[in-house]
Amino acid sequence: MPLKRHLDGNSHIPPDDITTIRFTMASDGRPVTVNLPLSVMHAEFGSSRLDPLADFETLRDVIEATASQVYDATNNAGDHIFLADASFKTEASRTYLQTKDKV
Repeated sequence: MPLKRHLDGNSHIPPDDITTIRFTMASDGRPVTVNLPLSVMHAEFGSSRLDPLADFETLRDVIEATASQVYDATNNAGDHIFLADASFKTEASRTYLQTKDKV
């Protein structure tokens, strides 16, 4: 079942790992924590002068869609998923990135 945006997505950079953005999505109402390394986000989308969380918010739709694809492709994903460079190489992620500005 695809992940959906959690009502309280709670995106933040945890103090115990300042190299990661952590946010929450939901699967059948159950929270699922998603970890996105800043290095992966910057490698995929480039970096800007914005705060990393501001960058994340502008990219949230494609990041959440990718997290959902990763979750669906993983058997027994559990309550945590970790996004990697390869996560953003799926056909759906490529299509989203190519069409999002054309709408």
